[in-house]
Amino acid sequence: HTVTLNGLTAGTLYHYRVKSKDAAGNLAVSPDAVFTTAPPPDTTPPAVSITTPAANSSVSGTITVSATAADNVGVASVQFKLDDVNLGPEDTVAPYSLSWNTATVGNGLYALTAVARDAAGNTASAAVTVTVSNDLTPPVLSGATASALSVDTAAISWTTDELADSQVEYGLSTGYGSASVLDASRVTAHTVTLNGLTAGTLYHYRVKSKDAAGNLAVSPDAVFTTAPPPDTTPPAVSITAPAANSSVSGTITVSATATDNVSVVGVQFKLDNANLGAETTIPLYTFTWNTTTVANGTHTLTAVARDAAGNVAISAPVSVMAANGDVLPPSMPTGLTATAVSSSQIFLVWSPSTDNVGVVGYKIFRDGMQVATSSTSAYQDTGLSPVTTYKYTVAAFDAVGNTSAPSAPASATTLFKSAQGVVPASAGVTPSVTIAGAGPSTASRRSVSAASPFLPAGTRRCVTAA
Repeated sequence: HTVTLNGLTAGTLYHYRVKSKDAAGNLAVSPDAVFTTAPPPDTTPPAVSITTPAANSSVSGTITVSATAADNVGVASVQFKLDDVNLGPEDTVAPYSLSWNTATVGNGLYALTAVARDAAGNTASAAVTVTVSNDLTPPVLSGATASALSVDTAAISWTTDELADSQVEYGLSTGYGSASVLDASRVTAHTVTLNGLTAGTLYHYRVKSKDAAGNLAVSPDAVFTTAPPPDTTPPAVSITAPAANSSVSGTITVSATATDNVSVVGVQFKLDNANLGAETTIPLYTFTWNTTTVANGTHTLTAVARDAAGNVAISAPVSVMAANGDVLPPSMPTGLTATAVSSSQIFLVWSPSTDNVGVVGYKIFRDGMQVATSSTSAYQDTGLSPVTTYKYTVAAFDAVGNTSAPSAPASATTLFKSAQGVVPASAGVTPSVTIAGAGPSTASRRSVSAASPFLPAGTRRCVTAA
């Protein structure tokens, strides 16, 4: 069964029930039910206004365009327009806004419009006029240079007349092919370090900087060359004189040849692994060696060559026989001590010297004058004056007369000279004594013995003579 009800009132709640009778006249009636007629058509448009940017304002860069919109039923969407051309898609969610990059249009006057639409299709619009005024001048680049060049890195530096970002394009040709990671921080002094470069290689590069308005500046092409690969090749060096296993004497010239893949900066000669003079830095590499400064016998000469990278090479050793007469003096005696043992004797002792052949004896010097020699490392000086200070040095000598440097000095003072007298025992006799050989008059005290009538016969006493 279907029955259409007409002439109802819009937006109104109605109660209803249905009735049906069969052919026999039996009637059926349903329970009560309700329905509401549709509301009346929505013919009221939304209300809309642009909140940003302000009317007649100047804009640049990327800005936010926003609007408010209201409707008696509900706003379905807001469409922004620029000079009647859609600016992005409809915004269906409040708050209604979009981001506009004003640099996508030229500078000048533009009309921004917001069109609000409700579900019934009613629309309303609002518009403002703005002036786009963007910076269209790119930065001025200057002073692009490459520095701090190593085998695999380079630092590229430049300046701009305004704040801008930094990037470098580089490669083996003007096609570049590689670029540094964009440094978005805006500065006026720029430095970008390039890594992973190849040693000893010519690179092309150019620098790029973009200001806040998006204006890009690009430098002309420039080049740099990375440092060569590290020098790991040592020099080659050999001794040319004297000949191996030769006999040498007196003063001779030791010489060597040295070459390197880059350059030799110095050759150090060595004798028995000890430096023989200073490093020689000027070819030909030679050194004058006085062979008498070493003991006779076999010695080993080597030459050590060094290049600027610090690589070193040691020549094959050359053995030579030093065959000089004995020209080396013994070592200087040490540990000299002087001890007075009486009024006329001083005993000297010291540590023995050494010699390349052998020490024969020692020269004894008293107060700077040689007074004796000794074949041992001790000597007793006699015949001295009492109470007198003497200074000694000793020097060692060998069989051919080579004499060492004198030892450090040692001094000693001879003792007082003593005298004794024995007075026979005699009761009541005034004691007296005769002092013979009492020494120089400068002595202030002398030890003598005198008999006393108050002591047993033969007793000795110490008295002081004025």
